[in-house]
Amino acid sequence: MPFGIGFIFLLMLVGGVAAYWGDRVGMIVGKKRLSFLGLRPKYTSQVVAVGTGVLIVLFTLTTLLIVSNSVRTALFGMEELQASVETLSAEVAEFELKRAELEASNQELQRTNQALEAERSRLEGERAELQRELSSLREQLSSTRDQLGQAREELQALQQNLEVIRFLGEQFFNVAANLFDAHFIVHKGDVLHTFLVDVTQGREKTVQALREGLAEGERRLAELGVGDAETGDILRLDRVIELVEGQMITFSAEEVLQGAAQSLVDGAEQGYESVIVQVIASTNARAGDPVYGSFLFVVNQLAFAEGEVLGEATFDPRLPRSQLYEQLWTFLEVEIGGVARANLLPPGGDYGGVSVAEAYEVVDQIARHNTLVTVQAIAARDVWVYDSLDVRFELVVQQ
Repeated sequence: MPFGIGFIFLLMLVGGVAAYWGDRVGMIVGKKRLSFLGLRPKYTSQVVAVGTGVLIVLFTLTTLLIVSNSVRTALFGMEELQASVETLSAEVAEFELKRAELEASNQELQRTNQALEAERSRLEGERAELQRELSSLREQLSSTRDQLGQAREELQALQQNLEVIRFLGEQFFNVAANLFDAHFIVHKGDVLHTFLVDVTQGREKTVQALREGLAEGERRLAELGVGDAETGDILRLDRVIELVEGQMITFSAEEVLQGAAQSLVDGAEQGYESVIVQVIASTNARAGDPVYGSFLFVVNQLAFAEGEVLGEATFDPRLPRSQLYEQLWTFLEVEIGGVARANLLPPGGDYGGVSVAEAYEVVDQIARHNTLVTVQAIAARDVWVYDSLDVRFELVVQQ
């Protein structure tokens, strides 16, 4: 039961009890004809009846105030409750306002969420479309790569054919130029450069030595006006070899160089220490034209041992000294020089020689005799193929 209804029923009960007992006490006082403060008995009984009712009500209310906190609050805390109610009402109103704002925000967020969901769906569709396009592009790229590979193979084949045609053109041009007596700076078979390679130093250094030798050969050809110095197209090693049934095979300059280096390294395994490398012209070349070259290998071995007789000639000491000198110099230039050129491969064509003073000294020794004198040219030291000739002379007097 709510407190208010119970309190009303309690007040009604207390009022009834107070009226009943007030009336009873008033009747008792009235029957006894008691007087209070000089009042007549009739009024005294009325005063006692009212006072008794008041006391009963006061006692009941006092007891309720002591026992019940709700009664105390209802009688003395109403204003405070009203203030609290007003405060709470204001807070409720504020909360209601915030709730409305939150609901508005919630609705806005829901609309935003719907928009984002729609955007996400659109982006998912675009992503799927891009995936399909990417797959298509990958297939196209794969196909393009295959086509590019085929095109490169065709280009390589065309380049090889071009090299074949160029080589054959050079050959035909050289033949035609020979027929029409063209002026060549370099002729087929000319030695373009000669150098020595130590084949015991390993493949890498052997390749480097070949490159250095080729560079020196190109420098000399450039000085002669062969090839194009700006583009570096001076000395070419690439070649075309004709096989049976008209088939052609091409070798690049690097392949020729590496093959030459391998041959030199193989020579080291056979016990050779140094090999003379000659770059030989394979084609004719005019001014401005490149020349094709090839390698010629000669083992650098002992050509003449120390003390070996290289040649001899007999002289008549009765002849004038000038004539003896001419005969001696002819012997040295023709016979000894021919021996050197036939057996030696020195750089720059320098086969060594005899000074004028040495030649006059030999003539003086010949002139001191009265009979024929044989002059022998002897190797003054061990002379190798890639070396210069160093000679000394011995005189043999005929009896």
